[in-house]
Amino acid sequence: MKTIHLLLPLLLAVITISCSRSVKKNTNKMELSQDCFADRAVEEVLTGMDAEVAKWQDIWILTSPDKNHRWQPCELPGIYYKEGIRVKFTGEVMRIFPGERRVASPLQLKMMELVTGDKN
Repeated sequence: MKTIHLLLPLLLAVITISCSRSVKKNTNKMELSQDCFADRAVEEVLTGMDAEVAKWQDIWILTSPDKNHRWQPCELPGIYYKEGIRVKFTGEVMRIFPGERRVASPLQLKMMELVTGDKN
C-alpha cells in the first residue's frame, strides 16, 4: 500500500513533465511525405501554392483562388478537414491515366500550411 502512495506522485510527475516537453511552438506548417500515387509519373511540381479546402461529395480537394485548378491530395491531414480554410502547399501533381475521369488532379503533398480560417 505504501508503494502505491509513493509511486502515484512519481508517475503523475513523469506524465506532467513528458506532456510539457512534447508541446512545441505553435506552428501552422506541416511537413508531409506521401506516396499513395507512387504508380503515377510526376507531371508538375508546385511550390508555395495558395488554395482553399473544399469537399466534393466525400472527397477533400484543394482549389486554386481563381477556381480554375483542383487538386486531390493523396491523404489530406485531418486538421484541414474544414471547407473554406485557406492553405499554402507544396507538392507533386501526378499523371492522370488515359481514360480515367477524376474531379481533381492527383496530388502528393510535401508541405502544407494553414493561412487563414474559413471564409465566413
